[in-house]
Amino acid sequence: MNPQGDLQTSIEARLNTMRIIWIALILSVGIYYMITFFVQRSPDLAPNPTLSLALAVAAVSAIAISFFIKAKLLGKAVEQQNTGMVQQAYITTWAMTEVPALLGVLDFFLTSDRYYHLFFAFAALGLLLHTPRRDHIAGAISLT
Repeated sequence: MNPQGDLQTSIEARLNTMRIIWIALILSVGIYYMITFFVQRSPDLAPNPTLSLALAVAAVSAIAISFFIKAKLLGKAVEQQNTGMVQQAYITTWAMTEVPALLGVLDFFLTSDRYYHLFFAFAALGLLLHTPRRDHIAGAISLT
């Protein structure tokens, strides 16, 4: 048996699973954006810059907080030598990073703001910045 080969196979399998989930979430942001093209807004929507600004602040805050949460959860995963926690850290982070896309859909339906598409760009950028990394998984591998 080659323990090093088994270790690499385990890392690659976990990384591939995480990449599939990550790509699915990126595609879901695109689907949310496409919904805004095919569904018509109510014609009697009034501009509400206060609501749009509040949603934008919430969107940017969610992305900023996701970096802190990811760092904390990955630190715990390495400390406890638990690769499952690495995947949990990423999924939690990605869920938080998808919040701006959902807020963009909300902004689209509640206001007549023409900059709603920026929410989707923020979400996609956040997801791209949280690309799953092999070294995070390798750092949490228990060698005992």
